[in-house]
Formats: sequence, structure tokens, C-alpha cells
Amino acid sequence: MQEPTFLDKLEKGRHSHGIVVRVVRKWVHYENNGQGPPQYVGMVVADAKGNAIYAEISYDLMDDKAYLFDVGKVYVVKKFVVQNAKKSYRAIDKNLMIDITDYTTVELVQNPPRSIPEYIYRITPLRAIRPARVVFNLTDVLGYLIKYEAAHTFVPKNMEKAKTLREIYIKDLGENVMKITLWGEHATNFSIDNIYDATTDKTCLTGSSACAYYFNPTILDARAYHSRFKNMPVYIDRPAPEEEAVPASVEDIQLPEKTIADLNHVDPFDDIKAGPYKVARTIVSITNTTKRWYMSCKPCKKRVDQQLDGTYRCPKCGGTTTVPRYLLSFIAKDDTDEARFFAYDDEASKIIQKDCQALVNPLHIKEGLPQAMHNILNKTYVLSVDLTSGSCKSMKKRQYQVKAVLDKPPKQPSLQIMATSLYHPPHTTSSTPIIKSPEHSADLLLIEAAAQSTPAPGSELDHEASKHDVDRYIIIHHSTLKLRNR
Repeated sequence: MQEPTFLDKLEKGRHSHGIVVRVVRKWVHYENNGQGPPQYVGMVVADAKGNAIYAEISYDLMDDKAYLFDVGKVYVVKKFVVQNAKKSYRAIDKNLMIDITDYTTVELVQNPPRSIPEYIYRITPLRAIRPARVVFNLTDVLGYLIKYEAAHTFVPKNMEKAKTLREIYIKDLGENVMKITLWGEHATNFSIDNIYDATTDKTCLTGSSACAYYFNPTILDARAYHSRFKNMPVYIDRPAPEEEAVPASVEDIQLPEKTIADLNHVDPFDDIKAGPYKVARTIVSITNTTKRWYMSCKPCKKRVDQQLDGTYRCPKCGGTTTVPRYLLSFIAKDDTDEARFFAYDDEASKIIQKDCQALVNPLHIKEGLPQAMHNILNKTYVLSVDLTSGSCKSMKKRQYQVKAVLDKPPKQPSLQIMATSLYHPPHTTSSTPIIKSPEHSADLLLIEAAAQSTPAPGSELDHEASKHDVDRYIIIHHSTLKLRNR
């Protein structure tokens, strides 16, 4: 019988031999912050050496393969494919990932090695997190819960579907506070009642399949919290009981749907408040073939002016830190007519499904249309659009601004693999800790300082803790909880 391979020995390609791994985390990734359709099942698996890797079950295999894996259990997994890892929002700071295939076999291990860790983590100090635009790895943070707000549901502007969110606050021992936004089921399922017991000081909470919380984790990094709050109550500011009820259901809305011919006949003076409109159309050409992006101020997102010495300066705030942002102009048509549209960076990124910083290098401009932009041609998108101020002056110059992407064609796996294969980050070893980065509103968070590493697997006390995918997960410590209403 062939000995199983450790994860640090895996190379790109097909693997018929087995790996013995524990499923540390497992979640279903949904589009649009958990409000859209399922995209894939993501997993983090670890072996007896403490190596970890990200594994994915594609949408078409979810029904056949996802049920074979349970969090916490150890399996022998055979017949899988190893490929380049995704470039951004990576659950594991590793260059490779595992693709579960139609041929993959999974066998439960009854008496697994005790050296396989139950958790994988790397702590990033709260003070080291700064707003950023591109995040390659998601982040683990450690702190104690000081406040949480009631969940509320709303329909975002220019959108149709309702979303639910909740904001919570954690603090570290250095008095640094971090606000964290929870979305969807993560927001509605969060409840202090699940961890608070007035008769005991022992607290415990396990998250849903798409999120995870670890209260009082038995890890080295949490021992300072245990010492600080030993026999000391931790007060948590929480909503009044009536606010903690399940948020009232908010119905999805329907934007007025129009063909392009209908749009072209809209009188902006008769229909001043009628937009935005919902349109389904096919992109046939990109009109700004030479200047599809611009340099912008990183903090305020405004276009920057180039100075005589070649540097850039923001006319609004005077900042000199810049990033490229999309300004995408294109012609689209349906069965009735065609029209000109444009999209700023946020919505253009959703159409192209690639961040501008990942596609554009301002220092080495390449001729021609990037492959990621070629891929959107002849594809149909459902968009929320509206007239611009300039369109009210002339029918010949009329164009429509994309306010939101309501639906888009699925990203082709082959194109995704091709794109990620162009990314070659610095080589990492099996001892490289795992990093993750949370989101903060529309901004992303950048790790600025060195983080604390996951200890090598040893005693059962020195467990590892982790969090995953687009949502943020917290390792939180409490000794005794006392609650107060606002």
C-alpha cells in the first residue's frame, strides 16, 4: 500500500495517491455577500505535519461531493487535481490549491493521528490593519467582544434584493477596537444568548458552515486574555431585548425593466425620478480601447493630477498614494436597439470579475485589450442603469451609467485557472503561517505589520484557531460575561 503524501510535497497536476487530512473548515460561498446563488464549497484541510491547503468543490459537483466531508473529521482523499491558488481572498497563504474532481474518492479515518491540528490560524494585531483595495489573504484577529448591534435588513440603493447585516465590535489588550460587519445568516444567527450562562463562567460558540467563532480558545495567543480577565467580568454593550428580535422581513423590490429602445426614448424631463432602470443586454464592444483606467487617490478615490516630476497628487486632499481604477465604456445591445454605457471602478470590477490593480500595471502599459476584458464581449449582463446629466442635453451623446450589476454570467473555470497561473507570489513553505484579511464596508483591510504565527502542533492545549472566506471570523475570549442594555 502506498504511503500517503504530505501536503507540503504536493505539486501541480493530477494525484491518484492519497493524502490524510482533517477538514478544519468548510463553507458554501454565495455570491453577493451571501445573498446570491451558491458558487462553490470551500474547505481548509490540514495534515499530521501541520501543513494546510485550500480545497474547493465546484458548483457542478456540490451535490455529489460536498456531503462526503464533515468539519473535524479525518479522511484519506485520492484522485484530485492540484493547481495554482487564486490570487486574492485566499483562505490559505499558499501558492497551490486542491480541486475536488468527479473521480475523487473519500474514506473516513477511524483512528486519526492526534498530531493533525483542529484549527489553523495566524493572528494579525488590530493596530496593524489598514484600509486597502486588494487583499491577497484573509486575516485572523483575536480580541474580546465589547458591543454588538441589532441585525437589520434593507435594500441597497440601485439594487433589488434585500440584505441583512449586523455590526459587532471587539477590543484587544492594547485597547484597539475593530468594527466587524456580519452579513446574511452570519448576521441573523449571531446571538449572545448562545454563549452567556449566568450560572457558569464557561462559554462556547460554534459558527455555521459559512462562519466560525471560537470563544475561550485554548491557544497560546489567548493566554494573555485569560490572565487579564481571570475572575473579572467582561461587560458587553448590546441592543435592548426588543431590538434583538429577528429583523423584520424586507421585501425585495423590482426596478422598472426596460429594453434599450425604451431607454433611448426616455424623456429625462418627464421621468426625472423614474430611474434607475433594469436592463438585460449583451456587450458587443469596448469603446475606450486606449484608456480604460485612470490613476486615483487611494483614500478619497478621486482622479489625481500628474505633476511635472511624474508623480501624482490629489487635488482634493493633497495625497500622493495612488491606485489605478477602471473607467469602462462599452456598447451593448438587445433585440431592440443598442446604446453606450460606462461603469466606474466598483461596478466595472464586477463586470470584468478582476480588480483593476490585478489587471493593470501603470509602469508597464501593454498594448491591446487584456484577456479579462475580451472575456466580457458577447456576454449578457443584467444591470441597474440610469441617465447621466450630460445625457439630458443631447440625444446623440446619450449614454447610461451602470449603477449596479444585478446578474452576470458565471466565470469560466478555465479562464480563472489561466488568470491565476500568471500570478507567482514568493515561495512559501509548510511552516508559513496562514493569513486572512477581513472586509470593512466597501474597503478591504491590509496587513501592515508582522503577524503572530500559528504554533507548531504539539500539545492539545496549543490548538489553532481560524476564520474563512468573504466573511470575517473572530477568535474571542471571555471569562465571565455580564450584559448591559443600551
